[in-house]
Amino acid sequence: MASAIGLTLSVTRWAGWANVVVGVATVAYVWGAGALDLPHYVSFASLETLACLYVAWSAWRWRSVNAPAAARLLGSPEREG
Repeated sequence: MASAIGLTLSVTRWAGWANVVVGVATVAYVWGAGALDLPHYVSFASLETLACLYVAWSAWRWRSVNAPAAARLLGSPEREG
């Protein structure tokens, strides 16, 4: 059980960084490769930019869960008995 929690915490850390990188890359692609002369494109690109920046900001501020607290939440076998 502890190894599963450790793997989950490791994946969560990498997933957070991946969200930040992909969010910034998506914003750069939307504004760099889009048709900025069309008003509807600019409005949808603005909404997409806000959504991507919110995801990146959430991933940046995400606090990882420490293993003992996660074990308590999941019901550690050591506590039972």
